[in-house]
Amino acid sequence: MTEKPPLQHIKAVAFDLGGTLLDIARLSVQGAPPYTVIPGVVETLAALEGRVICCVASNSELAGHVLARDMAAVGISGYFTQVFTSHSIGVGKPNPRFFRALLSTLEIAPGACVMIGDSYPADIVGAKAVGMHTIWYAPRTTAAQTPDADVVITSMGGVIPALEQIEASLA
Repeated sequence: MTEKPPLQHIKAVAFDLGGTLLDIARLSVQGAPPYTVIPGVVETLAALEGRVICCVASNSELAGHVLARDMAAVGISGYFTQVFTSHSIGVGKPNPRFFRALLSTLEIAPGACVMIGDSYPADIVGAKAVGMHTIWYAPRTTAAQTPDADVVITSMGGVIPALEQIEASLA
């Protein structure tokens, strides 16, 4: 497989964790059954490796190192440079301060970052309010109007084409 070069305009991709990367109904609950990676996530992360900065943006009240441990348990922690949580930032999504803290830490302009998430109000509306690009992961949606989503995908296999579509619109 030929390695693709870094994207020119998009420098970072922030992924929501629960419902986007992992099926985490019982994440970090003592004695809970194992959680699973959403289908297509590993392939998508592997395809992005070396092309953009990938981070996690979660409304979890757990510390980032706890989520990193949980992500390591399913083999995806190595793809991410940072884990941002409402616990570590002090506010949650969709609060603009959450997204501004993420952008500041990464030293990335809002227009060079894409938020991918399954919660339209928290992930998409919140990120768009600070000027980020957005991909709404909505596997069960029938929504006709999604003004704050640059692209809507119904499977994680749609992430790469969606990023390439956003990248092309910035050229």
